[in-house]
Amino acid sequence: MRNLTLFFTVVLLSFSCGSAKETDQQPSENEIMARKAFIGEPKKNNSSTEISNAVMNGNILKLTVSYSGGCEEQEFDLVGNEMIMKSLPPKRSIVLVRDSKGDACRECITKQLYFDVSELSYQKKAGSEIMLQLSGFEGEIRYAFQEEK
Repeated sequence: MRNLTLFFTVVLLSFSCGSAKETDQQPSENEIMARKAFIGEPKKNNSSTEISNAVMNGNILKLTVSYSGGCEEQEFDLVGNEMIMKSLPPKRSIVLVRDSKGDACRECITKQLYFDVSELSYQKKAGSEIMLQLSGFEGEIRYAFQEEK
């Protein structure tokens, strides 16, 4: 009887851990509330951040990033260069800026960041395309402005 109870306990724990993992992957309300990207000059002392993925969904850019930290809440900004390169479609350089707030911890953190990139558009006209060149990320990100409904 003990073995049967132990077996069911292990099975129950296995399923509960699996469902918790799936829940962790769903974006929270805070993540869905995308920060506004802006045009300007990035801070000089930018903390190192690895960008492993970038996906556009409408005017929202979702970035998967990794960095060292864990003791302080980090702040992120997405900053676009004012200058646009003349090409078809036009191109704009952008940079992800992380303020580590002096965090000296060394835990490897991976998280999803969401940015509204409408300010980085070529023209605020539906379908207006621009290629975003994200510093530290391989490839370019094709962005077509979408009007708010």
